[in-house]
Amino acid sequence: MEDAGGALADGEYLLRIAAGDRGAFKDLLCRYQERILNLLYRMIHDWDTALDLAQEVFIKVHNRATTFDPRGNARAWLITIAVNAARDHLRKKPRIVYLENFEACAAVSHRFESAHGPLTPPEILAREETRKQVHVAVGRMQEFQRIVLLLRDFEGLSYEEIAEVLGCEIGTVKSRIHRARKQFEEIFQGLASGAGEECLA
Repeated sequence: MEDAGGALADGEYLLRIAAGDRGAFKDLLCRYQERILNLLYRMIHDWDTALDLAQEVFIKVHNRATTFDPRGNARAWLITIAVNAARDHLRKKPRIVYLENFEACAAVSHRFESAHGPLTPPEILAREETRKQVHVAVGRMQEFQRIVLLLRDFEGLSYEEIAEVLGCEIGTVKSRIHRARKQFEEIFQGLASGAGEECLA
């Protein structure tokens, strides 16, 4: 099955990978590697570790492709592997918010912004500062609320997909997203108003 642009659907890639198609794995990697890497980084806040985990995730995708149910949601299946890898890592070591590699993550969003035309220096400074505050605010959130916020507002997953990824009811997802957005707003507003400036130093 192909999408409107002629590319294979995610599920078809997984079926071909399960059948030993190396090209399908390469294509799926190209489609998802940046997305998975950024999701992992936003969850654990360490760029080098996110790179390592991303490699592990795609090795698991390759090795577990035979377990994918073609009736299921391929995107949710892939992201479940990534989320579980990040959560396993966080359980093994204390969570530390890293800021030194922020530029690597910010470069991705800046590329999309620059497509709309050159920014003036004040605009660049304002957007860089806002991105940093968003990064810190997400890092301060409770783990489960941080995850649902990332999956919904950063990754654009549906409520059904998030419920599948996290193994919970859709109603639980909706209530958690509501709480997560409220928590994020409170933290972000505190940073924007100058509270917590020590975290940005």
